[in-house]
Amino acid sequence: YVNPTAPKGGALVLGERGGFDSLNPFSVRGVVPLGIREWVFESLLKRSNDEAFSLYGWVAQAVEMADDRSWVTFTLDPRARFSDGAPIHPEGVIFSAEILREKGRPNHRSYYAKILRITQPGPGQVRFEFDPENIDREMPLILGLMPILPKAHYAGQDISAPGLRAPLGSGLYKVAELSPGRSITYARNRDYWAADLPVNRGQNNFDSIRVDFYRDENTAFEAFKAGQFDLWEEKDPARWARAYDFNAVRTNAVIKTAIKHGRPSGLQGFVFNTRHAPFDDI
Repeated sequence: YVNPTAPKGGALVLGERGGFDSLNPFSVRGVVPLGIREWVFESLLKRSNDEAFSLYGWVAQAVEMADDRSWVTFTLDPRARFSDGAPIHPEGVIFSAEILREKGRPNHRSYYAKILRITQPGPGQVRFEFDPENIDREMPLILGLMPILPKAHYAGQDISAPGLRAPLGSGLYKVAELSPGRSITYARNRDYWAADLPVNRGQNNFDSIRVDFYRDENTAFEAFKAGQFDLWEEKDPARWARAYDFNAVRTNAVIKTAIKHGRPSGLQGFVFNTRHAPFDDI
């Protein structure tokens, strides 16, 4: 799903519907913009988008797990760095698990509450132990996807509260410009530590990504037709059939294509509750 020899550079402009009033992706309050969690923060392991639930080394370069999944040990990559240059130590991983368990989103609190004990069995290692009487077999994988937060930046912060303070992570992009509710621009971290890791090859190709926000879908589509942003994912069959006879399509400045994915498709339509009147009478 990537081109491993894709060129690097250039700028991507995206259009989103709605707005945002927070840059904190770990709070249920407030609305965050596209990209904050995905492009600014990293996790111990990384998904492969063409495998159901396979994870590969990212911040962690090795994983050891008990046969009964009662514990998992992650060995950190000694090259791992936050975007301010500070190294990622086991203490930062432990801090992330503890603060998200205490004040994170409900899914974080629910899953990380299953951690019985956190230890450091060796240099650069973090071990998570779980309740042997209540083993959740997915926990090693779920912890592999835990976002890693720098303790120096987030200690003393209430991460359950929304806010527009620029986040600090270890991902490839940093927040460069901000117009609250209207636009956010991410810039490539030129010193990104994991640019050459196999899990990142062929990805993260743009030097900058700007996300502009529009009040409603019709306004956004008109902006796309006018060339204000670069990509439109069409979900309306009627618009797909009738709304693409504009000049940019005719001149191939806009390329209209259906990309097959092979996944089960969701339902679009009306579903009647046949247990209630009048639909209970066929």
